[in-house]
Amino acid sequence: MPAHLSDRAHDALDRARRERRPLLEPEAYELVQALGVAVPAFRFIRHADELRSVDLEALPGEQVVLKVVASGLAHKTEVGGVDIVPKERTALHVATARMERVLGAEH
Repeated sequence: MPAHLSDRAHDALDRARRERRPLLEPEAYELVQALGVAVPAFRFIRHADELRSVDLEALPGEQVVLKVVASGLAHKTEVGGVDIVPKERTALHVATARMERVLGAEH
């Protein structure tokens, strides 16, 4: 593994290898970013209540794409795991809570 990768990129690769799975989208972004390639602005949260700590002003545009992250879920759109919402805390909270409700805790 290249020594110049960030600790987060190393951790992502180690996790994927240990769990014998492909990289998840935010992990792939970490790796590509560590290699010096620009990636879209992204924030990774596990639950809707973590939205409080996200700096929405740091994200470009007036809308955000909200995606579920789950190993083994290749077609997120087909199961309701992708949504484009206004860059407003309430809209994001509602959409995230809906995804949690529809997709369940396993995703």
